[in-house]
Amino acid sequence: QNMEHLSDAYQIFASAVEQARQRLMTEEQGRVSLSISDLLQLSPLRTWLFELLRPYGFSASVVNNLEVHLQGQSGKRFFSPTHQLLKDRDSLIITPLSNAVAEEAEPTLRIEEVPLSEALAEKSTLGLSHIVVDADRLTLPLHLRHWREGDRFYPFGMEHSQLMSDYFSDHKFSCIAKEQVWLLEDADSRIVWLVGHRADNRFRLTPSTSQLLKITLCS
Repeated sequence: QNMEHLSDAYQIFASAVEQARQRLMTEEQGRVSLSISDLLQLSPLRTWLFELLRPYGFSASVVNNLEVHLQGQSGKRFFSPTHQLLKDRDSLIITPLSNAVAEEAEPTLRIEEVPLSEALAEKSTLGLSHIVVDADRLTLPLHLRHWREGDRFYPFGMEHSQLMSDYFSDHKFSCIAKEQVWLLEDADSRIVWLVGHRADNRFRLTPSTSQLLKITLCS
């Protein structure tokens, strides 16, 4: 009878965990997200954490360590044999190890000369899909790279420089999104474009611009 009661109790327990998993965890493109504020409403927290993370292979010792850092600084990573867990601001993000640090393929850019009349006829852009720059201000060739700590640029519309890390923080880039960002840089190591996000103000068109380049992010 005791064994039957324990088995029934476990079924109730497992059902409650599954309901919580369905309610609290969202999956998109292979990434599972879990709100930290929602987690903090659960008690006992350590047990809930262990049961919610069990399918991803996280051990009790890792869960104990995670609980200690749950309200700490963003960017902390935890690992199981198959998955990575990233503490990113107000969420926990779980990804398979095969995808955790995988870089997106280098973007394809189309660079072409355009007449001034065509550039002025276009709707102003900060650099989401393309940028139009003063060719005389660039030092060719251009090349792509990922961002590094200490990188600075002049966000379009601003006359002063900003640390790239501060720009990411102001615009709420996730840790994973920052790893996937590409920068277009000229031969003088000046950032021309935070690709797909923001152009650099130093290469904007001015009344004295005579030669233009249009740089387009190809989908």
